[in-house]
Amino acid sequence: MFGELMVTLKKIFPGCGIPPLSLVRYKDGEHWPTTRDLIPDSSVPMYLVLFEGEPEAVGLLSVEGNLGIIMGAQRTNLEYVLGAAIAITVAQQHGAMIEDERRFFSSRVYLSSKEMLAALQIHSGAPLPSSMRQQSELFQFGIY
Repeated sequence: MFGELMVTLKKIFPGCGIPPLSLVRYKDGEHWPTTRDLIPDSSVPMYLVLFEGEPEAVGLLSVEGNLGIIMGAQRTNLEYVLGAAIAITVAQQHGAMIEDERRFFSSRVYLSSKEMLAALQIHSGAPLPSSMRQQSELFQFGIY
């Protein structure tokens, strides 16, 4: 999944160096690194995905065969974009729709991966900053 996730992040952040991603297992308040590149399962139902060297982390929670993406601990645009990128990547892999019940990323509740990716494109005539964090600040979320 990480290879595809990096491709998605490069589409969202053109011209930026994307730091390596880490995947850690999270259970009973403890977390530890994992080499698994899989969706969480019932043995360890929650993983955290994070950029190395950055405080933002996004939770992946497996509940009864459904994958939930948990964002909002840091409440930064970079965290929201990472969560959206994960949703796009998983939806592409499984041919699924993305449910945004709070309409945080779009005015619609259900989006295809292409529609979500389009919602995250920065349309600016000005040159984009070279930093991923600076580019993330150009997004406006939760205004629908």
